[in-house]
Amino acid sequence: MSINIKYCLTCGHSLRGRVDKKFCDDNCRSIFNNKKYIHEKGCVKRVNHLLLKNRRILASYVDDAKETEMVPKALLYHRGFHFNYYTHTAISKEGTTYYCCYDHAYHLVSEQELQICKVAIMKDSTITIPGNEP
Repeated sequence: MSINIKYCLTCGHSLRGRVDKKFCDDNCRSIFNNKKYIHEKGCVKRVNHLLLKNRRILASYVDDAKETEMVPKALLYHRGFHFNYYTHTAISKEGTTYYCCYDHAYHLVSEQELQICKVAIMKDSTITIPGNEP
């Protein structure tokens, strides 16, 4: 009869207990998983940070009293807006593409100006754009 000794995947100590055990304690398991997913989590955190920053910038122009606002594109660039980062797009009845950052959106009116609005995301995942309701 041969005895198979297993070792902790993090620290290398011999394991006792269940035959399918991989780590000697919760700390070793946590360290192993953090190392394994650190790149993935870091990338997701950076993208989420940019998306939330974009949303905050858009939200600063509209509120419950003001549904839409025309803003120079250069002003958003100046405030650190990243035009390549948005959560989704929505197309109006007129065929205009809106670039959304969660519950706020914008569309290009011209090369230098865009319109910002707050969009409503319904339970069935449809999006309502102000002035574009059915």
